[in-house]
Amino acid sequence: MAKPSLPLIISFAITITVLIIYSAHLCNSQSVANLSTTWIHNNPTIYINGGDLSVGYQITVVLSPSRASQFVSGFYCFSIETTSCFFGIFIFGSRYDSQNYSIIINPQLVWSANRDRPVEVNATLKLTGNGDLILEDAGGDMVWSTNTGGKSVSGLRFTKFGNLVLFDSNNTTVWQSFDHPMDSLLIGQKLVSNSVQKLIARASSSNFSRGLYSLSVQNGYLFGYMEANPPVVYYKSTLEAKKAYVVFENRSFNGQNFPLGSTAQFMRLEPDGHLKVYEFQSEWKTMVDLVTSYFGDCAYPMVCGKYGICSSNGQCSCFAGSSNETRIFNQINYEQTNLGCSLVTPISCNHSQYHSLFELKNTSYFNLFWDYSDNNELDNKTGLEDCKNACLRNCSCKAALFVSQSYYDDALARGCMLLSEIFSLIDDERGNDDISIFLKVQNSPTKQSSPGTIILGSSLGALFGICLLVGSCILVFKRKRELEELDDEFSVDKVPGMPTRFSYGDLKTTTNDFNNKLGEGGFGSVFQGTLSDGTEVAVKRLTSISKINKSFLAEVQTIGSIHHVNLVRLIGFCAENSNRLLVYEYMSNGSLDRWIFKRRQELTLGKAEEGQLLDMVDKYNADMQLHGAEVVEMMKLAVWCLQSDYQRRPSMTVVVLVLEGFVSVEDNLDYNFINAPAIRTKAATGEDVDAIHDGTPLFAVDLSGPR
Repeated sequence: MAKPSLPLIISFAITITVLIIYSAHLCNSQSVANLSTTWIHNNPTIYINGGDLSVGYQITVVLSPSRASQFVSGFYCFSIETTSCFFGIFIFGSRYDSQNYSIIINPQLVWSANRDRPVEVNATLKLTGNGDLILEDAGGDMVWSTNTGGKSVSGLRFTKFGNLVLFDSNNTTVWQSFDHPMDSLLIGQKLVSNSVQKLIARASSSNFSRGLYSLSVQNGYLFGYMEANPPVVYYKSTLEAKKAYVVFENRSFNGQNFPLGSTAQFMRLEPDGHLKVYEFQSEWKTMVDLVTSYFGDCAYPMVCGKYGICSSNGQCSCFAGSSNETRIFNQINYEQTNLGCSLVTPISCNHSQYHSLFELKNTSYFNLFWDYSDNNELDNKTGLEDCKNACLRNCSCKAALFVSQSYYDDALARGCMLLSEIFSLIDDERGNDDISIFLKVQNSPTKQSSPGTIILGSSLGALFGICLLVGSCILVFKRKRELEELDDEFSVDKVPGMPTRFSYGDLKTTTNDFNNKLGEGGFGSVFQGTLSDGTEVAVKRLTSISKINKSFLAEVQTIGSIHHVNLVRLIGFCAENSNRLLVYEYMSNGSLDRWIFKRRQELTLGKAEEGQLLDMVDKYNADMQLHGAEVVEMMKLAVWCLQSDYQRRPSMTVVVLVLEGFVSVEDNLDYNFINAPAIRTKAATGEDVDAIHDGTPLFAVDLSGPR
């Protein structure tokens, strides 16, 4: 077994020493004080660790009973500089060591004179000469008083049961702290039926001011309330033998028994509404939770916050359903589900016409555990539908709760209750149909258009439809006129004696529906076909009609009138609607320039350097050298006609204009005689001569034929 470290031993020794000193002080403290006695809170007796008072708290003892008691009265503060100081009564656990000194641990505050109005250091407690006990702050202003001046008080005594008493000369009690409880009851202390005496819980564990929950005796019942408008009953218990009071005894409270305590005990109403009995067993432990032991964890108004649903295991959630496909609730804090839920659309009295009731299935309310027969909250003369309608008519009503005829044996405990606030709900896992809860929800108003808006919208829609129809008709008519004009433009009488004019259907049959494609270029694709007389032809199907339409007729007239042995003959054309096609004779042996110039081109390319066009001109031909500029211009024209982008190639009309000197050759030409593109030819049999990838640039003359 490991030995304790030296720092731990020193710390323990210091703690024991401090507590023994405090115990010795208690032994010397008085339990009785005479009139005209003053106590000033400026000399704390001890630093306390544990219980309500964490590290750093200090106590200035005023009175203490015998050493066997577990009580002390005095001032306490968070620290010597703090402004939050209170005068009150403490209970603490105690035990005896071998030297018979009492060691005090874990003090708990059970009563305070100024819970709602803290004082500063140097505050004063005075027992005046006329018998009034007064608490004044450091400035001399009165904070609290027993109001017993002139009532023959002769002294102040602090009993071994934790009761602070003002007594007269006959030892009769004039005033006692037991009659003015804070949030706790000590053994032997009564809670009497009157309009003043009640237990009021703290706001929180670290804030001793008045909180939401209270416990009081009324009309033979012990009621637990939560502060609301009006106050909400969450606990109700019949008093034994219809007494006018309830007393906290050593092992029972109002008929509820619990184990006999061997040490200090006290009862406290907690900030969350729980009523717990504590006993000291080396530390303060809960002996019994009086409300929970009867009704469970979900019997508290704010256990899951407003609109929150509490399940049997104490878990909190929000109703996940929807109204008209709209989610009703949002979780306020997904990490702290006990904070409750909020309505997605808050209820508005200005739009009550959009209110509706939404039924929560298998759900009960926190305060339906006890019998309603002795109070008037349930209206047993109102039926279900009337109950719902009453809630809809009352804007302050947030829900209608209806208890059916079979829930209680007593007929007076049935009927309707309208709720102005919705606190925690309970998930009824049994599926009890005897309780119906209808929550009021705010529906989003459906936007309805006025008759004028409907008429205007319909009129605009009809007008738009008419305009669309008229526009469509105009476009169709215009297109038809354009096609007719195009057809008239290429009528046969305009090209007398020219090549044959074919119909589009004839050429479609000739080319087998344009199935055998030879290549592309010259504003279109070239297809192989066979005329009805067996003549093989190459049909060029032109595209981009808007660009070539004006030059098409001129090209047909120009090429159709030329007959030369080295020029492919134009057999016919087609100008039907938007279709433009040229029909050439088919050259089965490939392009003519390959037969005429192939060898010469190879020799020329072998001798050319750096791609300069002048280097390709015959230097030994005087005529060539004399007209070198014209030769270069012709070569540029040839390059222009061989552009890889066929849309950049000139038409025959433009070629003629260049030759005549009216048009200049374009710049930025991408054809190079030195690095010529790969050539793919097709023999008459249809077999590829050179297997070239489809993406390889092709000679335009091989694809498009004569221009």
